[in-house]
Amino acid sequence: EKLEHESMLTAMQFANDERLEEITEDLAKCISDNYTLIQRLRRQEVAFNIYRLALVSSMTKKWSTKLTEKQHEIEGLNDLISERDKRIEYLVCSENALQKQLDDLMMKNKRLEQKLDENTKSFEKLQESSSSEIAKTKHFFENHIRKSHE
Repeated sequence: EKLEHESMLTAMQFANDERLEEITEDLAKCISDNYTLIQRLRRQEVAFNIYRLALVSSMTKKWSTKLTEKQHEIEGLNDLISERDKRIEYLVCSENALQKQLDDLMMKNKRLEQKLDENTKSFEKLQESSSSEIAKTKHFFENHIRKSHE
């Protein structure tokens, strides 16, 4: 009977170990997925910054060239100023939209990091709970075996 109880305890320990291994694998996949998402967000942020710098550089060159050409044409100066104002307005609107996208990506990144922290804490709690349950079960069977021998 003692052997049967020890066998049952061993089987329960094995089942708990298997479940803990499954949870560990799930958590590792979650961490990997979160890391991949964070890396993708970082690459997108870098790409966004490069795009913004290229856009500003391109527009600066364009304006510089146009201003140099139009410097001697006083009659066309008002048209050029009007055109430039429209471009600035467009760039400001574009930059605002891109900034909003960047802010959204950064918030998403922050939520992913929070979720990762939550998952890590949940895993740790599950690990503690599993160890506690195994200890309780072992104690119960040991007491049961002791009482049955008495």
